[in-house]
Amino acid sequence: MPLRKKRRQKKNTTFTLYENFHAAAENNHSLKPDGLIVNVLAGSSRAFSVGSPVLFKNIEAGEIVGVRPAEDGQNIILDVFIAEKYAHFLKKSSRFYNISGISVEGGIGNFKITTGSAKSILAGGIAFFSPKNDETANENTLFTLYNGYQEALDVDKTKIAIHFSRPEGLRKGMKIKYQGVTVGEINDIKIDLDKDFIVACGLINQEDEKLFLTDSLVWLVSPEFKLSGISNLDTIIKGSYIAVLPGNKGERTQNLVACNSPPCLREKIKGGLTIILRTPTLGSLEQNSPVYYRQVQVGRVVGYELADSAQEVLVYVNINHCYEPLIHKNTVFWNVSGVNVDAGIFSGVRISTESIESIVAGGISLATPEGEAMGPQAGAGQHFILHEKLDEEWLNWKPAIDLSPQNH
Repeated sequence: MPLRKKRRQKKNTTFTLYENFHAAAENNHSLKPDGLIVNVLAGSSRAFSVGSPVLFKNIEAGEIVGVRPAEDGQNIILDVFIAEKYAHFLKKSSRFYNISGISVEGGIGNFKITTGSAKSILAGGIAFFSPKNDETANENTLFTLYNGYQEALDVDKTKIAIHFSRPEGLRKGMKIKYQGVTVGEINDIKIDLDKDFIVACGLINQEDEKLFLTDSLVWLVSPEFKLSGISNLDTIIKGSYIAVLPGNKGERTQNLVACNSPPCLREKIKGGLTIILRTPTLGSLEQNSPVYYRQVQVGRVVGYELADSAQEVLVYVNINHCYEPLIHKNTVFWNVSGVNVDAGIFSGVRISTESIESIVAGGISLATPEGEAMGPQAGAGQHFILHEKLDEEWLNWKPAIDLSPQNH
């Protein structure tokens, strides 16, 4: 096989010295490899150099082929080459982020080490992802370089500031939830010295912006230890979080003042019969306080609020579907929270309570009269008086009420 003769350059041949590869490739298309070259705007070049890798899903899809100052003199432009077989993954919506070195974020229950590849640790590097499958990027499209994956991911999220006067337990990374579903996250904690507030700055998913109105309520959910048990048990394991209850009349806002304690909420129950008991004071009743019939729990308290006149408390009670036939127009309700002690010289001492649970958690008992005296069956939203004390006569009522499924 004959040897190819080396092609010699003529003496005194003149060459052009270009400032960088980008300029050379623009003037000599034969220098451009098969693929796509785009521009990435970065704040600094200290972590990058020509040859730094470009990753897509941890696969090396290209490299940095040029580093030059931007026209504003404040930033730099990275000329990024994407190999032909990966070029179709680079979309107009794609986002580039820095993967140079090792990033370590730590906290109880949230320890994370982030890195790209062994090469990117030493030589610096960037990566990209595409949040949606839109049009493929064109040659020389300008992208922005973000500091990390999370920052790139959060670009479309809405900023929100929640002001706390009692900030115990607040921390960076705390979740913001609506009905147990995460809708955002706290990414910074600041101090407002002028108003004596701690400001929790967060990012909210775009689709969840509608939850945050001027009349929305937000509060910190933490474990609560009571005689009746532990509330918000999941927060012991998963950590405290910020809950949001959306308003219905306000306008969208990015600034809210948190409640110092959970608001009085009324659950929206689809099944069962929900009725309203009126009482001068709430006493030891609270959400989930039991409701008894003959010492059998037939329902529970699902909420409470002050009446419009502020002269009494409205207690919302939901009766389980299978026990709805027990409730009639003339059914009576009384408070069995705590312990009643009656004493006399001749009668001795009598201790009366519905159950141990009602001593610590509060409770309500009910009775329905017999025959025609019970009146028609009660409907949803019907009001009753919550008596403070039991009338012994009520314990003698023994109505026959059909609880079989076909009856309701």
